[in-house]
Amino acid sequence: MTRLLEALAFTLLLAPVAGWLSPLHGAIASRPDTLADSTVVEHWTLDNGLRVVTRHIPNAGAISITVGYPIGGDQDPGDREGLAQLLGELIFTSAAGDVPDRTRKEMDSQRPLGWSYPVTRRSTLFTEIASVEQFPGVLSQVAARMRGVTITEAGLRDAIRSVRREMAEQVFGAPGISLGFKVREVGIDRSDEAMVRRGSAKDLDRLTVKEAQQHVQRLYVPANATLGLTGELGKLDVHTLVRNLFDGIPPGTALLPSRPNALKPHSRTILRNDLDEAAGVVGIIAPAVDDSLHPSFLLNAMLLGSHFNQGWQKPGAVATTRYHYSLFDEQDLVRVYPSVHAKETKPEALATSMSLAMEALRGMVVTRDVYDQLRSSMTWLMGGPMTSDLRRRIVTDTAGLHTLSRSMAACSMWGGTEFWADYRRRFESLNPGGLDSWVRYFAAPEHQIRLLLVARK
Repeated sequence: MTRLLEALAFTLLLAPVAGWLSPLHGAIASRPDTLADSTVVEHWTLDNGLRVVTRHIPNAGAISITVGYPIGGDQDPGDREGLAQLLGELIFTSAAGDVPDRTRKEMDSQRPLGWSYPVTRRSTLFTEIASVEQFPGVLSQVAARMRGVTITEAGLRDAIRSVRREMAEQVFGAPGISLGFKVREVGIDRSDEAMVRRGSAKDLDRLTVKEAQQHVQRLYVPANATLGLTGELGKLDVHTLVRNLFDGIPPGTALLPSRPNALKPHSRTILRNDLDEAAGVVGIIAPAVDDSLHPSFLLNAMLLGSHFNQGWQKPGAVATTRYHYSLFDEQDLVRVYPSVHAKETKPEALATSMSLAMEALRGMVVTRDVYDQLRSSMTWLMGGPMTSDLRRRIVTDTAGLHTLSRSMAACSMWGGTEFWADYRRRFESLNPGGLDSWVRYFAAPEHQIRLLLVARK
C-alpha cells in the first residue's frame, strides 16, 4: 500500500470557502535547517522581493529549478480568457537577451532531465532540471527570462494556436481532462454557453505583440516571484549565485491578493456527441486550508482517495483517475470520479455510487500504521523529511526533484514557509480517527458539485 499512498500524494501537489491563502510578500530569511533525512532547507528574500527557497539533497544527480508566480487562469480578464496560459507559453519559449527562443520539441533535447510550465487556476510554475555541472548556466538563462523576453509576431501567433488547442481540450476534450476542468466551472455556476466561448478562445486573436509585452513586463516580476531550488546544492555558493543573477532585476509591483471564486453546490448534465458511455465527477467543496479542521480533512481525504482507487474498477478511456486533490493550488476542491453505468443520465447517480463506496469503509478497521503511511507520504511536500525509501530513490529520480521544487515554490508563494511548517506540525500530530464524520461530509449534498457527461442520442 505504501507505493499507492505515495503516488496519491503526488496527485495532491498540483490553489477555500471560509478562508484563503494570499501571496506572501516580505518573507524573512531563515537559518539553514537540517532535517532528519539529511537534507537542508533554507529560505530568504532578495532586495527586489524575489523569494528563494532551497533544499539541498546530498548526492542528488541533478538540480530542479522552479520559478512560480501567483498568476493563473482564474485571473483572466473577461475579454481575454486564456491570457495567463498564453503569457506562460510566451515567457517559457520566447528569446531572452542572448538566450534564443525555443519550442516544446526542442525542450526535450535541451532539458532531457525534465521540464514543465503548467498554468493552473491560480499559479504559473516554470520548471527546468539541470545536471549539477549545467546548473549555473541554466539558472543564468532562467534569470534572463525573468529579466525580460522578446515577443515576436510569429511567436505570438504560434503561442495562440497552442493555447487555443489546450483550451479546447479543457472544454471539449476527453472526459479525463474536461471533467476536471468543467466541475469547477459548474461550481461557480458558469453556463454551458460561457464554457463553450472559453473553449473557442477567440478573444486571444485580438491580442497584439505590444499588449502581450506589456502584460509580461507588468506581471512577471521579482516582486511576484518565488524561486525554488532542490538537489545537490552543497558544492555551490547558492546565495552568491542567486544574488548575482537575480538581485539586479527591477522588482516591479506586487500584485494585490485576489480571492478565488466561491464554490457552491450544483448539479448538471452535459450532452456530448463524441461519447459512447456516461462519465462523471463529484467535486467536494473543502474546508478552508487555514481552518483548524483542514489537516484532519486532508488525512481522511487521502484515505478515502486510496479507497476509491482500490474499490472501483480501474479507469478506462473515459476516466483516467478516481481521485484528485491539488493541495497547493486548488485547496477548495476535491475531485472524485465515481464508477457509473454507461447509460446513466442522472447526475445524482454519481453521489449514490460514491456513498455506496464510502459505506464499505464503515466496517473497516483502519490501523494507525495506515494513517502514519499517509502522513509520511505527504509531509515531505510541506517541507518535512522524506521517507527512507523516497530519500534513497530521489537521488536518481528527477521526477521527485521536479515535484519537490514545485511544491516548495507553491508553499512559499501561497501562505509562506512558516504557515506550512505550522500546518505540517498539526498534520503530523493528528490522532487517527474522524473518518466517519468526513464520510458524512463527503456525502452531504451541500458539499457536492455533480457533473455528468452523457452521450447525445
